[in-house]
Order: sequence, then C-alpha cells, then structure tokens
Amino acid sequence: MIFISAKPFKPLPQKNASAIARTFDMLCLRPVKHYTPADIRALRERENVSQPVFALYLNVSKKALQKWERGEAQPDSAAMKLLSLVEHNGLTILG
Repeated sequence: MIFISAKPFKPLPQKNASAIARTFDMLCLRPVKHYTPADIRALRERENVSQPVFALYLNVSKKALQKWERGEAQPDSAAMKLLSLVEHNGLTILG
C-alpha cells in the first residue's frame, strides 16, 4: 500500500543534502578485501581460466598475475577492485 502525503515536500538545505548523499554513496559501496596469493589463484581456478586469459580480463600482464599468485607482488587498488567484482559477479562482469 502506498501513502502519499498531502503536505508539500520541504527539501533539505543543500549542505545537509550533500552530506546525506555522500553517506548514502559510501554505504552502497562494497568494501574491497585484500586478496592473498591463494585467493587470487582460487578465484582464477574457480573461473576455470588460464593465467594469460585471467590477466587479459584484468588488463595486466601475465607476469604480473604470476607474481601475484606467487606472492612476489601485490595487485594495486584498481586491480583489487576488479578482483572483487570478479569474485562477486564472475568474469562476465568484465567481458
């Protein structure tokens, strides 16, 4: 059941509206976890793709992905976000 108020809508002052919008935006963002080498490899294997194919989806070199999986390097924040998207939505989200 939908109720519509007969009272006119009183907009919030711009300062408060901006603060509320920013808070709402922050609440909508899914936090990005830190991916360990084992997490990255498990994610790639779950998607059933090779290292070169997974690297292409993430727009990184095959060598970079290999280093991530061996623990010799860590993905940057943008790559962590892509890994998070793949974890929650599968590779189709990037393709």
